[in-house]
Amino acid sequence: MKKLFTLLTIALSLFMVSCDEDVDRAIMLSGQWKGDLGAAYDYGTRTYYADYSDIVFYPSSNYSTHGTGREIDFYSVGPEPYVYSDFDWEINNGRIYLTFYNYNHHRLDAIIDDYRMTNDYFSGVISDYYGDTSFRLYKIVDYYDWDYYKNGYYYAKSRSVKQNADSTVVNNDSLEIYPRRVFKNKQK
Repeated sequence: MKKLFTLLTIALSLFMVSCDEDVDRAIMLSGQWKGDLGAAYDYGTRTYYADYSDIVFYPSSNYSTHGTGREIDFYSVGPEPYVYSDFDWEINNGRIYLTFYNYNHHRLDAIIDDYRMTNDYFSGVISDYYGDTSFRLYKIVDYYDWDYYKNGYYYAKSRSVKQNADSTVVNNDSLEIYPRRVFKNKQK
């Protein structure tokens, strides 16, 4: 009986440590990030590569290990200036899962399990349908770091993400845009 109690205690403590680590990671992840996500889109026979991406992770509630998000990839060349994607995210045992729900397919669904994250930088390898690609982001707004309360609103210390990005189909000749990630060498 003592052995069973000891084993249950050890298993429970390992589970609790894992949950606490996931909450710590989610707190760091929550907010707005900017940088290179390895994004591109195909239009007709050409591929266009993003100059940079802006990605926001909103927790479902305070100290939650899951939530929703928005990714906007910006382009200086190509028929579309940006491509916008919504997603759900979850952290489970250190792995970050992204489930995208734009474009009627899940080829952008991704897992991030080879990464380094601080309060300011987030880099590593993101794996999806197209393979593995390295990414490097820096934080521009921390979800848990709100500034003063004024006129009934809280203000973040930095700018907010562009909210009005909604086009997934190019209007000039009705070709669909197929966003994807670009293969890069894994970071070591």
